[in-house]
Amino acid sequence: MLFRSKERLGEWHLPELFAHIRSLQPQVLISYKQGLIGTEDFLAPERKFDKKPDRPLELCDTLQPHGWGYIKADDGKHKSPEQVLAMLSKARSFPANLLLNTGPLPDGSIHPEDVQTLREVGRKVREQGWPAPGTAADETRRRI
Repeated sequence: MLFRSKERLGEWHLPELFAHIRSLQPQVLISYKQGLIGTEDFLAPERKFDKKPDRPLELCDTLQPHGWGYIKADDGKHKSPEQVLAMLSKARSFPANLLLNTGPLPDGSIHPEDVQTLREVGRKVREQGWPAPGTAADETRRRI
């Protein structure tokens, strides 16, 4: 995995770097959020994506409203089961993977809000199944 922000992007000589990485490891998958040079294997945008993807897609989001790590000020504001189900439905409609992050507490445990949300999402999916994209059941799921 290679991660780099857009700062000083020109210094990275990405076409040459990607070619070198592929020469060393032909099976490698290269991605950068919404793409940098167009040769990435898949897109992995964070939080917002509304375009029709031209390659495989992984939507990245968090259970916290603002950060990728634990932020005490966000206690009580984590995503609800309904919000996560809507995210799953959106990912499925592309189709895309959903990478869903939870910022662990300082002791390494998962925030109780996130545990409750994930258990409820799991329960609903087990009980109700997961409707095919574009069906009436999927449209109902999108509204909850």
